[in-house]
Amino acid sequence: LFVIEGRDKPMSDYEIIMLLLQVITVVIAFGALIALICLGKDK
Repeated sequence: LFVIEGRDKPMSDYEIIMLLLQVITVVIAFGALIALICLGKDK
């Protein structure tokens, strides 16, 4: 997903924050999707 290795310069704080936000967004999206599927199966 994210290519961190092979970078010439170290990541700046802004890049790290944006990367974390992307990861958190993906995790929340997957969690919501799984929750919807599980709730849908129960009914």
